[in-house]
Amino acid sequence: MAVQRQVFLDEPTTGLDPVTKRAVWRTIEEAKQGKTIILTTHSMEEADSLAQYIAIMAAGQLRCIGTKERLKARFGSGYRIQIIHLAESAARIDALLVCSAPYIRLEKREHIPNDKAYTRSFYVVPQGHPISYLYKALYQEKSSGSGLIKEFGVSFTGFEEVFLTIAHMVEPPPEGI
Repeated sequence: MAVQRQVFLDEPTTGLDPVTKRAVWRTIEEAKQGKTIILTTHSMEEADSLAQYIAIMAAGQLRCIGTKERLKARFGSGYRIQIIHLAESAARIDALLVCSAPYIRLEKREHIPNDKAYTRSFYVVPQGHPISYLYKALYQEKSSGSGLIKEFGVSFTGFEEVFLTIAHMVEPPPEGI
């Protein structure tokens, strides 16, 4: 029996619980050595986890194809910073960040359920701008023991955002069609 060099998978984890989904992902990862696997999925998490190259279709047409890194760099917004900080110190947090990186933008601020003392703020650092100064400022403030910052995290643009950016670039069909 011949070993297949191409494998086609259509929505292989749709409807599966998270544990089983991860097991299928591990199996796909193990099986892809020396093979070309073409996988269709609606799950951006699945595409981000498994794919080396991603093709995105929107409105029935192929809109882009490339590596995850290239698509994130081209269509992503940059880095996201999430900070859990003292609620009454939001202005101090904003000032700390703007002093370190004037290009940073507050995306949203939300109260944490069952915790009146702290608030969660989300910031965006646009693509192409450094985050090292921000990270250093946040780390120093958190390490100072002031209690101003409870925790923080820095992450790259998610693939969901990349897909939404590309999908919004597509012109809607004329009315009545």
